[in-house]
Amino acid sequence: MTARNLLAITTLVALIFISACSGDKEQKEGNEKPEAFETEKTLENMAHEDDVKKEESSKSAGSEKNNGEAIENMQSSKVVIPDEYEKYAETLNNFELPQEGRLSDEEAEEKLGMTRERKSGKVIYSNGMIFNEKTKELTSQVWLNEQRPYPHGSQVLGFFRTIIHSCVSDVEIANHSNIDIYSTDAEAGRGGVSNSGILASGTLPLDILSERDRQFFGENNGWSQVLSRTDYLLKQLRQFEVYLDDEGYDHLASWTTETNDLFEKAYATEQSNWEEGYRSFHKGMKRVKMMEYAISN
Repeated sequence: MTARNLLAITTLVALIFISACSGDKEQKEGNEKPEAFETEKTLENMAHEDDVKKEESSKSAGSEKNNGEAIENMQSSKVVIPDEYEKYAETLNNFELPQEGRLSDEEAEEKLGMTRERKSGKVIYSNGMIFNEKTKELTSQVWLNEQRPYPHGSQVLGFFRTIIHSCVSDVEIANHSNIDIYSTDAEAGRGGVSNSGILASGTLPLDILSERDRQFFGENNGWSQVLSRTDYLLKQLRQFEVYLDDEGYDHLASWTTETNDLFEKAYATEQSNWEEGYRSFHKGMKRVKMMEYAISN
């Protein structure tokens, strides 16, 4: 073999080797792109899955949060007000305090001893009744000649509004059921958890009281607390049977009498029969709460 032929063969082998390497490199590069794309896609999917998990977790947390905020939600939800309570609310929300008997600043200072600061934003009457000018509710009373003021005209409506609010806010009894005192769902035993652990007595139906509460009312001093609250309510509401009737507000006078009848039945109940008394008290408190809700919304 000549040197020329040897060189040609060597060159040909080299060319074949280079060509093979080049083809292998191109094939490798061609495979790399799909592999990189596939990895990219996988990361994208993983990110999406994370988002889905976060969303599901968020929904779950939201559900727990909603359960925890049951009181807030139910307090802000619209409660259907019965027609008769709409009528009560119309009377109690759309009235003007009487002009007759109003005292000037000088007269209020002279007759009732009221300073200028105490007179601000008040409507003061010669019978000793003092009302908030904006809310038209009673703020205080001044007894004259050792006699309690007797309301006249629409004063009785402002006075009644005040007492209804206080009946709801002041009548509380410690208990262990932890159910939202304002929940309309409490009737079905689905009330929200109360943060305070304090419920307005008589708010919960008898059939959803916890065993611990039943023991509290039946064996401990729970029933005596109910009776003391009942006594308070009767003292507050009895006077309006006369006041409202005197001024011609017959529908409100009738409501007051019917409500007092329930409380009087509860008050006459012995602890040994506390369940019957509790049912009456519960019905009475429902009426008071509905009246308070109607005049506040």
